[in-house]
Amino acid sequence: MRLGIITYRGICSVIVLLIFAFSVFIDMYNGYCQHYLNKIPLLPSLYKGGVLFVCLSCSFIGKWKPFFKGLLLCLFLYVVSFLYWCIFEPYFSLKDEFGFFIKFSFPYIVLAFLFLCEKHISTSRLIRLLTYYGIIGAVSIIVLFFLGLGVNSYGEVDSAYGFGTKGFFTAGNDIGLVLLLTNSLLCYLYLSRNKLHYLFEIVLVTIGTIMLGTMAGIGGSILIWGILFGFILFSKKFLSKRQKLFLALIIGGILGYIIYNIIAILTADDYMVQRFHTLLSGDSRTGLEVPAKHIMSKFNVAQWLLGRGYTGFGKSMALERNLEGYRLTEMDFYDVIGYYGVILGGIVLLFSFYILFIICRSYLKKHSSIYFWGIIFMCLFIGHGCLAGHAYTSTQASLLFTGFVFCIWRKYHTNKFEAIKK
Repeated sequence: MRLGIITYRGICSVIVLLIFAFSVFIDMYNGYCQHYLNKIPLLPSLYKGGVLFVCLSCSFIGKWKPFFKGLLLCLFLYVVSFLYWCIFEPYFSLKDEFGFFIKFSFPYIVLAFLFLCEKHISTSRLIRLLTYYGIIGAVSIIVLFFLGLGVNSYGEVDSAYGFGTKGFFTAGNDIGLVLLLTNSLLCYLYLSRNKLHYLFEIVLVTIGTIMLGTMAGIGGSILIWGILFGFILFSKKFLSKRQKLFLALIIGGILGYIIYNIIAILTADDYMVQRFHTLLSGDSRTGLEVPAKHIMSKFNVAQWLLGRGYTGFGKSMALERNLEGYRLTEMDFYDVIGYYGVILGGIVLLFSFYILFIICRSYLKKHSSIYFWGIIFMCLFIGHGCLAGHAYTSTQASLLFTGFVFCIWRKYHTNKFEAIKK
């Protein structure tokens, strides 16, 4: 019996490791093949398909948790919407629609698996595991930046412009948000354990975020460091006065150096200067928001309720902008509602706000560090999705989000949150 428990726990640990840590290498391999070999490799699909199969199989075989029942309800709503798109949507594509749904639902199916195996998963270890994707991704970006390799954040391999590299990743904004979320988790780990290696990792991930060159990443990094600086300086529970002063000088110096380099980058690159001015004027997403509003103004009642699907709404966005293929609004609230309507899309959006609500309420009751940085984490996720997109529609960012939701949910309902050992 004991052997069975150990084996089952070991299997769960391996699956969780594959989902949250090893997947960074699969994503980099995928990006390398797409950018440099001009082909879509089969391995990432097989990898995530295998993980999805295991998670679904375990969820169906095991005792059905309330979250899994809710997931099945959402799946039923999706089937209803899917049938509607098949009949009434002129741009409907079975292959592309189903492919996007697998990508979109993947993190939530993983969350159902985590709830099933919660007795065999250490939340403290999972929190640590959630940071590995961002740390490894940041290191790869830094190394490739200095080697002059990797893909430029703006443009294509043969027509790059602007500052920044996204390494071998396919989407700069996606990995940028992952790095910001990773840093918020690392800040929690550093402040709760007071180990310098966590501070080193925060610096490492910040450097990777800056080298990525996205405005959201740079702005988010300054915000996180400002909060970390204030937390250390004014917290009564963290370090002695002498240690606070020493650490405040170090962090202040790092923050000043970061801001100095950002200013140097912005003033040296005309494209970055233009993007910065566009951001300040509030027009960074206007060219994408206007077509989305125009399309949604023509929605009938059924389309508002069920959406037009990824292919229907995405193709309409492309046609509005005189482009080919499918296009995002890059403001997730428009995209999620446009794809899945106010019923299914609303459930996805409201779920994130509900998690933010319970974290805020918990922080007001218990001024715990995990809740404080949980608020930062959720505000970054929701804010990035609202203003810059690539949160709810990004597998990488949503996977980090659902992993963190499991940890918070377990602490909130069972108060089980083991001490971090390293």
